[in-house]
Amino acid sequence: NKINNKMSSFKIYFSENNIRRIRLGESPSYEQFIELLQDLYPKFHPELIVKYIDVDGDKICVDTQLEWEEMMMELAGESSIKLFVEEGNGQYFKDGPEPEPVKFYADEATKEAIDVANEYIAQFQEAVPE
Repeated sequence: NKINNKMSSFKIYFSENNIRRIRLGESPSYEQFIELLQDLYPKFHPELIVKYIDVDGDKICVDTQLEWEEMMMELAGESSIKLFVEEGNGQYFKDGPEPEPVKFYADEATKEAIDVANEYIAQFQEAVPE
């Protein structure tokens, strides 16, 4: 589903001091654009939000193909489309609690943990490559 056939230029603001510009041969879909961001900028992750400034001066979130198409139509006359990549409001995996060690139990009812030195664990560790 192409919006137009001309080249698309995007100015991507990751922060005040980290602004990137890319030019594409045709207008990508939302999914293609996100994949491109992930390939070009390894720090980009899906928990970040892509926004643009509409004709009323409001920052609009874009996270669906429908919203992407609306943005592309609204900003079609612009020489480059300015996109802002920002942190969302939710709790992210990276902000979650510290991982806890996994334990093996000899008896599920009593939850008595098996000692790591136990021969069963040693056999398991030998069978599973690092």
